[in-house]
Amino acid sequence: MTINHVRLIPAAVVVFCGCVTGTEPEIYPWEGRIVGSEVSGNVAVLSQFGRTEVSIQIAGAQPDASYAWRINEDTCAHEGALVGGAASYPALETDASGSAVQENTLPGMLRHGRAFAARVLDGASVVACGELEPAS
Repeated sequence: MTINHVRLIPAAVVVFCGCVTGTEPEIYPWEGRIVGSEVSGNVAVLSQFGRTEVSIQIAGAQPDASYAWRINEDTCAHEGALVGGAASYPALETDASGSAVQENTLPGMLRHGRAFAARVLDGASVVACGELEPAS
């Protein structure tokens, strides 16, 4: 009798979890190639559950330096509103080879149907930019 109960529980879970409720989470993946005259890199973004996870990587920057970065609405040619606040973007700290990697969480979501761009800055100057494209 105990064996039958063990076999029924997984079947009940599969049937329960297989139900469609109409409240599926919205997931918006993005990716972009960051390009500048010397600095280049990649950015990957996943927006879901009211927040945005960002992974950014740069190379070709000055060794052992600090670079600002941000994601703005619009394109590299036209800088729109900042996504999140300025405090949401800790500096990219490069290593001895001029590379840096950072993962961060931003408040809010980047939704498809809008344009976004990731910028890398040295002081107030944009040294590289990449437009984000919806990833599949």
